[in-house]
Amino acid sequence: MIALLRRRWLDVVLFALVGAGLGMLVGVFTSVQTEALDGRFDPTGFQNYGLAVGAVVGVAVALLAMLFFLGFTRVTGKTELLHFRLYVWVAGIAGAIVTIATFCIVTSSASRFGIVERTGTAAIVDGVISALIGGGTGAVVSAVLSAVRGYNA
Repeated sequence: MIALLRRRWLDVVLFALVGAGLGMLVGVFTSVQTEALDGRFDPTGFQNYGLAVGAVVGVAVALLAMLFFLGFTRVTGKTELLHFRLYVWVAGIAGAIVTIATFCIVTSSASRFGIVERTGTAAIVDGVISALIGGGTGAVVSAVLSAVRGYNA
């Protein structure tokens, strides 16, 4: 597993950076779509919180997903070329997890910043849309990365 990580360190770093970027985008988008309880506030603190949560969740989920992927490819014996379909599936699921986790954490923390927390149907619809966009983004980015890095198709 360590030898495989040494050979694929660039892939791990790129995967983590994409996860962090996706999480940060979702964090900022979620924090921008809010309203203050009293109608006036400086949203900078909440937006910074959304950025930080998105980056941490994105990196953590991306690294866990990549470790799962590398471990699975090691167990199945496909260590020379990364299995394309599995790579796209893992990246898509990781993207969905990053977006839904970031959305839920930032939304549930809104009241600490004096912001109206989204609840009910609006929160469910926004969460589902975020998960679909995140999953699609993860799948598309991993397919592009696979093409650029020359993985089997």
